Amino acid sequence: MPDDAPLRPLVIKEASWEVPAAVLAELADKRERYALVIPVINEGERIRRQLKAIAELAPALDVIIADGGSTDGSLDLDYLRSCGVRALLVKRGPGRLSAQLRMAYAWALQEGYDGIVTVDGNGKDGVEALPRFVAELEAGIDYIQGSRYRKGGAAINTPPDRKLAGRLIHAPLLSLAAGEWFTDTTNGFRGYTRRYLTDPRVAPFRDRFDRYNLLFYLTLRAGQLGYKSKEVPVRRSYPEGEKTPTKISGLSGRVSMMVELLRCCLGGCHPQGFSPFAGYGYQHTGGTGWASPWPAILWSLTGLFILITRAIPLLFPHDPWLDEAMLMANLPLPDLGSLFQPLPLFEQAAPLGYLVLANAVTSVFPDAAALPLRGLSVVASLIAAYLTFLTVRRLMSGASVPLAVAFVCLSYLAVVYSVEIKQYIFEYFCSALMMYLSLRYWQNRLSQNLVLFTLGGLASILFSFTAPILIASVGTGLLAQRWVKGLLHLPSLWRDGLCVSLAFLAVMFLFYFIFYTHPVTETQLAAFAVIYDAGKLSFTSLVDDQARTWFLFPQLIFGGFADGWIRTLRWLPGGKEIITWLFLAALLVGGLEGFRKFPFLSISALVAAFLIFVLSLAGLFPITEERHFAFMVPLVGPVLAIGLFRCLGWLSYWYSRGWSLQLANWLTLVVVAYFGVSSLVQSTKLARQEVSPLITYLDAHNESNAPVWVYYGAQPAMRVLAPDRFAQLGQISHASSKTSWVWENRVFGETVHKDKYLEEFRRTLRGLPEVWLLFSHYRSFEYDGLILFFAIAEEEVGDCRQVLKEKGTLLWKCG
Repeated sequence: MPDDAPLRPLVIKEASWEVPAAVLAELADKRERYALVIPVINEGERIRRQLKAIAELAPALDVIIADGGSTDGSLDLDYLRSCGVRALLVKRGPGRLSAQLRMAYAWALQEGYDGIVTVDGNGKDGVEALPRFVAELEAGIDYIQGSRYRKGGAAINTPPDRKLAGRLIHAPLLSLAAGEWFTDTTNGFRGYTRRYLTDPRVAPFRDRFDRYNLLFYLTLRAGQLGYKSKEVPVRRSYPEGEKTPTKISGLSGRVSMMVELLRCCLGGCHPQGFSPFAGYGYQHTGGTGWASPWPAILWSLTGLFILITRAIPLLFPHDPWLDEAMLMANLPLPDLGSLFQPLPLFEQAAPLGYLVLANAVTSVFPDAAALPLRGLSVVASLIAAYLTFLTVRRLMSGASVPLAVAFVCLSYLAVVYSVEIKQYIFEYFCSALMMYLSLRYWQNRLSQNLVLFTLGGLASILFSFTAPILIASVGTGLLAQRWVKGLLHLPSLWRDGLCVSLAFLAVMFLFYFIFYTHPVTETQLAAFAVIYDAGKLSFTSLVDDQARTWFLFPQLIFGGFADGWIRTLRWLPGGKEIITWLFLAALLVGGLEGFRKFPFLSISALVAAFLIFVLSLAGLFPITEERHFAFMVPLVGPVLAIGLFRCLGWLSYWYSRGWSLQLANWLTLVVVAYFGVSSLVQSTKLARQEVSPLITYLDAHNESNAPVWVYYGAQPAMRVLAPDRFAQLGQISHASSKTSWVWENRVFGETVHKDKYLEEFRRTLRGLPEVWLLFSHYRSFEYDGLILFFAIAEEEVGDCRQVLKEKGTLLWKCG
């Protein structure tokens, strides 16, 4: 190489890489395995001091300067050579920081470097951390982010606006998009492996990266694709009493950077064919995904419906209905020890973890616990929705992603239990959590991911009665994913199987310890089984008394998704069966398609359904209603979405090849919109009862303090809303003509014959001048049973007349 090392045009041999025009001066031969890229422009003495410090440290890195067009003479070739700099690249084409980095990264990869470390050339970063970056690259970490906020790091003289924007806006947004938690994403001290930068799903060498967006994009894309990421502590120091060294200045610069940040987070920088905003319809649309309105429409609809359906019940609160009030009547418990005792009222079963949270909320808000308890469910629902998004985004692409999110998060069960004071949304949450943690471990078999998988399983048993089925199904799906993807060598399979098995055994040990050694869960599970038909799937319709049939099982599963669809087609003969068959077909197509590409989803859903079916027949799993399948929604929903999306593609392609893309777009939009509208309607029609107006009416008009008899549906709500009056009430038991002739008085724990109960009711009323009857939470087929009470009251007291009617609640006065 000539001593003067003249500048020559930069030539990149990879034709598909878009790199700005530049010139190059090679000052030394390649010595190390990794390169250190330092972007600069007119940094003066700051870059000189930094290069001298790096030379004294002598890390195992070849230094490459990426100059954006400096004119201050700081990059004199003789000085660079004295500091051991390998090469100087000077950008001549358009663009700013991202263009400089593309220029240097492309040349470094072309030179055969296995990884690249980047540090700003303004002297703010502590170069003593460079050996740590090299060590992490050697350890196989694909993306390394320097953080001044990690333990061991230092943030010196950081301007307050930079700190607030970085920690409260920049880092949270990129962390959400990446699915990995970062604390200092504005820090340019980073490291990348060759395999990450050359992955076609990353494709960093594109002209769209011209300002600062390449740094944003490389942060979030690593987590999205399952690459190993890690933050390491660094020192970042701003000069005291001097102007902040930065190239971002003024309001316009900050606004422009924020726009680029949001665009990257929403997928606008993804390469062609890999963008979550591209590929809508039967075929990929190509491009960056911003040319078509379809992506924004579908994602906006899905997100908007998710937020609105969770907000409506909070904005328009109502009295707790039967099941909610039955749980609330027991809370708050007097002490923590009571959590490990049978609940005193109404035989309600609740997982221990949820019981602890609900008890804490009611302890903080003893007089107004309903709204905070609903908020607890909303938070769990939104977190589960985000975890679902992270999971399906890593496994799927195109329109199937928002479709899967809509199937799961806008399903009947997800909407109903997102705002109810019950544990079912936490079972939904546990499923979403375990799917995400399983996928993390499959894509990145780090020990911490196995620890997270185990901890997630341990948490699941505290919040879900279905934890054993859940862990067994996702664990099997995890192993199947590795097997089908070609990891057939037995040592790896046995190692993964052993790790998952150990995690499963740890979960099962704690499950046994909690649920079978403490009286609270033993008693609750026993009551749970009694309430739900002796704890087994009865194979009889819940409403229609159909004959014994295997078809009820898929109807129960799909009822969690298709309630709105069933209501829509109810006028058709056999509409429920039609919907069930359609969903079965979609599940079959989605299962086969999913098994070919990402068997984790298909196997997990199949194993869970099989275990439920077997355990239910054996009488070991208490399930007879759709709500007990809540934990299945995140497992089955993505598979249904895959199947439906594939069917829509086939349909549109068969109907008109010329219009297949647009037709598939419209069909997908119709499905998402229908789920959204159905969920919106459902959120306004949640099971509810209004008892408060009746209590107010009684206080104002029952001047003689006449006896008030309350139907079983209103008993818990009265106990919660009017505990003083509740002590004076009589209890009317279940009045359904279709129930057993043996009636239960759930308040006093008595079980009496129907005729004997009615005779007791008659004797209590005999001779009274006046009595009030309050009926709430009754169904139409139970009204015949209520007539018995009216008839007896009229015989013993006098004429009965309705004096007040609220939502699902009636108040009658007799005498």
